[in-house]
Amino acid sequence: MSTPFQRLAPTTTDPKPRICLVSCSHVSTNPRLVKEADALQEAGYAVHVVAGRNYAPSDKFDAVIFERAKWTYTVVNFGSGPRAVAQKIIRKLARLIVARTARAPLWLVARAYHAAVAQIADAAARVPAQLYIGHTLAGLIAAAYAAQRNRTRLGFDAEDFHAQETVEIMNDPGEQAIVRRLEHTLLPRCVHLTAAAPLMAEAYAKTYALRLPITVQNVFPLSETPAEAPAEPTVHQPARFYWFSRTVGAGRGIESIILILAQMKTPTVLTLRGEFFDPNYADNLRQVAREAGYTGELNFQPPENSSEMARLAAKHDVGLAIEPNYPPNRQVCLSNKFYTYLLAGIPIAYTGTRAQCALAAELGAAAMLIDPSEIESSATRLDEWLTDPARYSSSRAAAWSHGRSRFNWDFEKQTLIAAVEASLQR
Repeated sequence: MSTPFQRLAPTTTDPKPRICLVSCSHVSTNPRLVKEADALQEAGYAVHVVAGRNYAPSDKFDAVIFERAKWTYTVVNFGSGPRAVAQKIIRKLARLIVARTARAPLWLVARAYHAAVAQIADAAARVPAQLYIGHTLAGLIAAAYAAQRNRTRLGFDAEDFHAQETVEIMNDPGEQAIVRRLEHTLLPRCVHLTAAAPLMAEAYAKTYALRLPITVQNVFPLSETPAEAPAEPTVHQPARFYWFSRTVGAGRGIESIILILAQMKTPTVLTLRGEFFDPNYADNLRQVAREAGYTGELNFQPPENSSEMARLAAKHDVGLAIEPNYPPNRQVCLSNKFYTYLLAGIPIAYTGTRAQCALAAELGAAAMLIDPSEIESSATRLDEWLTDPARYSSSRAAAWSHGRSRFNWDFEKQTLIAAVEASLQR
């Protein structure tokens, strides 16, 4: 691996406690972890990040983050090689045993959940820290092992409600049982609990009889915002709709948006930013557009560094926060998109999940509800919105104001810092 991915040894003479953040993901696919590491380092803590590496195309985005990071880090490479093959075999065997054993030991359940969890846990345990905070469930498992081995504090930051996170989990009782066993055992051990959305915090508290996790919203720094609001916040011709994600694929509601745009009288362009894992999916979308009679442009853009997302979004007229109603995790989580569009200062067209509706209630004119199951009425509403200059201008001004005043990391990180300070006293 190239230099930016080498392990940096942590120092042991730090003025404030060391915090170790643990994840199985690439840092570039987990911007929340990066924001938290930056905030805690700036607050005077000595921060070390343990992150995974298993997908080479993400390396270039990781390198940008590591280049500017003031915290130290360990990268656990588990994507290839003989060890990776052995770990996958062990996971398959562990899953077979767990499926047939009512009281499998927790370490075996952990190996059944994630192939590289033992490797990540070992890397985390070698970092001396006063608080280990897991990101993702595999990160929680590894952090719990490190905290137990070093006889210190454990924390967890929930970005999703993992027991109901994906369709695959909902259709697999065995996988659900593994997730619930791990969370039921490990979460009560945490002195530090945060969640990315209020309804998610409530779901964790209710499901596992926990104290209510502190909500730390997944907003972004003001330094990533455009330099200034548009001089004339009017709709362009054609109107520019925008959606982004690390990956672009089926089951994300994109087809429904194309159907809505095809019914609109306002000329539009739809830009989708992200990586197409299925090389045929772009052609599938073009076919959907042709069959729907959509005459606008479909514009496909590659992934970019997470720090550029708000500035890239600002070049558009409407940000799309289209979330399906299923699996149940979608009802309680708030995606990065919603907050990115606010920071960019563009109004949002959103679908009616419980979490998005609750947030939109605070945003007023900055957000408009659309219903993918009601194509014609959604198209009409968007037409009326975009062809009313005063109304659209008000929406854009409201988005810009909310992003500047409340929904940004400069404001929200104080909640995280206070939560960590309190946890270190426990």
